[in-house]
Amino acid sequence: MMDRSHNVYASILYVVIIIAIAGCSGNEMPFDQNPEFNLELTFEESYTISEKAIEYNDFLILPDSRVREDGKGQIRTDDQGNIYLPDRSAMTIRVFDENGNYLYNIGRQGNGPGEFTNILSLDLFDDELSVFDRGNNRIVQFLTSGEYLRTIVTDGSQMIPAVSMHRLTNEQYLFLHKASSRIPVENGEKSRQSSFFHIFDRRFSSPRHSFGHVDTLIDANSAFTDMYISGMNTGRVWMEDDTLWFVPGTYSGRIFKYALTDGEWKKADQIEGHLLSDEAILEGSNEAGQISIVVYAPREESFSGKVLSKSLGVFRLNDGRVLHISSQYRDDERQTIVEVFNEEDELEGLGRLDEFTFDGDDRGPGIGPFWKDQNDRFYFLDHSEDAPVLRVGMIRGI
Repeated sequence: MMDRSHNVYASILYVVIIIAIAGCSGNEMPFDQNPEFNLELTFEESYTISEKAIEYNDFLILPDSRVREDGKGQIRTDDQGNIYLPDRSAMTIRVFDENGNYLYNIGRQGNGPGEFTNILSLDLFDDELSVFDRGNNRIVQFLTSGEYLRTIVTDGSQMIPAVSMHRLTNEQYLFLHKASSRIPVENGEKSRQSSFFHIFDRRFSSPRHSFGHVDTLIDANSAFTDMYISGMNTGRVWMEDDTLWFVPGTYSGRIFKYALTDGEWKKADQIEGHLLSDEAILEGSNEAGQISIVVYAPREESFSGKVLSKSLGVFRLNDGRVLHISSQYRDDERQTIVEVFNEEDELEGLGRLDEFTFDGDDRGPGIGPFWKDQNDRFYFLDHSEDAPVLRVGMIRGI
């Protein structure tokens, strides 16, 4: 496994987050819960897509999801099984067929029509691909064939960066981003996080509706947790018709279900899952794999912690069940855990993908985020070895 010790810089408002891997050895967690794994799971791989020459003087560079676990590795598939994968080196969308064969590019780097400077998120709606260009704070849209359609620019300054974007209709978009509001305190103003989800219309002047308040979804709303979820892993979303499933980036054993009711999204259920440890984050940890966060403004502060449990993806299978994939730390290992919930939102299956178990001294698992197509086939980026690959296949045993 390659050495992933490095510093990563992410700018969020006035915050700079620095990731540093502690050099000391990890200790076994004191939690003695013994889960009953009743699923024997394997990942049956269909093929991989690796970094390679696409055409003359054009080389595929896969997104690095280790740097920031939201947006950077977003994958989408269409009804024909074609794969849409952002390449942030060439600043384009690579399109592959259902067998992993390269087809063509969509968009290119620049500030003009059909161009972007920073691909943060993307989504498919019917035969249209929407790309959120963070650099120009706009949406660039194409036909899935590659033809440029239009650029949608905000009429105001309230457009929230979409680390995950879902186009609901021709006129409505849902953005996942931990928005910030200023709350006055005795010694001045303090940045305070509010909601995760924001509905925009095509003018993008300001959110029409925000929901998913942070305090109701996160157990430990500490400065470390706030900064980690803002800068590294906001969470995972799966949308289907008028239902939304959401898991915060730090998985504490709860999956949240929202439903569209009378034109507004409202929390409909809280699904109880399973943790290998008794907590999702070790605050103030100095163990191997800890993350150090330094805030430079309005004043310099530092926080540290070790994320023991993180979500890699939540999905609804074709048979109606919900599947959640997470990376959880136990016994000096990061294990890839799969939970299956029945249509009554009860946990009915728990298993482990043993081929994706990693040394707990590393910062994270090196895989993710996951995506699922209409045939229940899964896609995810794997950076655990020297050469990163996109893996495509089925999870057998669920």
